[in-house]
Amino acid sequence: MVVIVDCFKEWRHFLKGSPHRVVVYTDHRNLIYFNSAKTLNPRQARWAEILSDFDFVITYRPGEKNGKADALLYRMDPELEGGSTPQISMFKPGQLAQIQKSDQLLVQLLSPKGKVPIRSTTLAAGYDMYSAETTTVAPNSRALVSTDIAILVPPGTYGRIAPRSGLAVKNSIDIGAGVIDADYRGPVKILLINNSNTVFQIKEGDRVAQLVLECIKTPDTATVTILPETDRGDKGFGSIGIVSVNQVILERQIMLIRARSTASIEFAEQIAKAGILDKQWTSYKSALESGRLLDNLTLEDDLVLYKNRIYIPDSNELKLTVTRQAHDAKVAGHFGRDKTLELLTRNYYWPNLDEWVKTYVRTCDACQRNKTARHKKYGRLQPLEIPYRPWEYISMDFITNLLKVSGYDQIWVVVDRFTKMAHFIPLKNRLAHNLALAFIREV
Repeated sequence: MVVIVDCFKEWRHFLKGSPHRVVVYTDHRNLIYFNSAKTLNPRQARWAEILSDFDFVITYRPGEKNGKADALLYRMDPELEGGSTPQISMFKPGQLAQIQKSDQLLVQLLSPKGKVPIRSTTLAAGYDMYSAETTTVAPNSRALVSTDIAILVPPGTYGRIAPRSGLAVKNSIDIGAGVIDADYRGPVKILLINNSNTVFQIKEGDRVAQLVLECIKTPDTATVTILPETDRGDKGFGSIGIVSVNQVILERQIMLIRARSTASIEFAEQIAKAGILDKQWTSYKSALESGRLLDNLTLEDDLVLYKNRIYIPDSNELKLTVTRQAHDAKVAGHFGRDKTLELLTRNYYWPNLDEWVKTYVRTCDACQRNKTARHKKYGRLQPLEIPYRPWEYISMDFITNLLKVSGYDQIWVVVDRFTKMAHFIPLKNRLAHNLALAFIREV
């Protein structure tokens, strides 16, 4: 009951004097007898005095039918470490449910003849696939066989159509072109290759192939000036020989050193390219190259250093790269804001580094999913002050990206909070000077 009283007190400017009766839904049946109770204790008497100013009725509704009210009781995930800025949800409606079911192999039957692929045994790697038609494959030729199904493989995998061992041994039947990508939604057909000298008969419902799901990686491509060397190098077929164990260990150590050196050179080149677009970084480098002395700034290997730390230019890509190393890497383990900042400041610097790290950690998807909130509970919401006369308080918003008419492509909406009177002002731009003149002229 105390919640109902607090709600009426909080929203009194909307509910008091309402032309319609206010209906309060509750899953606590005993509350419907509050207005008819003959004996009230002191607390209930105070509640009754407060509620006497409102025209309302309490209606019982079971909790299973009161889903909208229950949803208001759940808070959004707040900031993880300090602060009180609520985080923005990263999912659209329906996306989370799809992710939770992502480990399933989804099958769509395109006709009554289609059959769901199944595994013949518990530990079988492949799903048996069935023919949806009766056909033949001529000797030493190939044919497409319909299955009348479409599939959606789990994320991070692809479907490979593999031959059946029995058909390969007994009938010399092989499979060709058997890759099903995760974004393919069309009908699945099987290319059968008959390597024998006899006609191969296929009946509707026969098992003709098997579907194997394999994990894949799809990293971004990167262009390098040189590839790490290997024992084989650019030698062709049949060039692999036998080498000693000590030679293999030495070659691997050399490759590791070269890979690290190559990575450092590439990173320095990325900093140099990004620095060209950063005027502040370029001015620092030019001044240091000319021999000028700048506070806390030095030049080493064409890199600007701030207190012996690499000065990162104003490049979002570079900032993300180094921050991921300090926060997302396996050796980092998604530390909090302070630990991530401490790791970054060991080797790197850029202006407003603290705010960057704070925003990055607060919006980290893995941290939002797995970490719990440890900050103090939020206080009560503070409503806006109630206006007592017209045009004492206003609200405004902009409607942009409209079709241009006579040079106008924006609408400025100004609303009086007391009377709800609104002005719709066409605009050509949102310069402060023009907005002030339009406000004086129109409002």
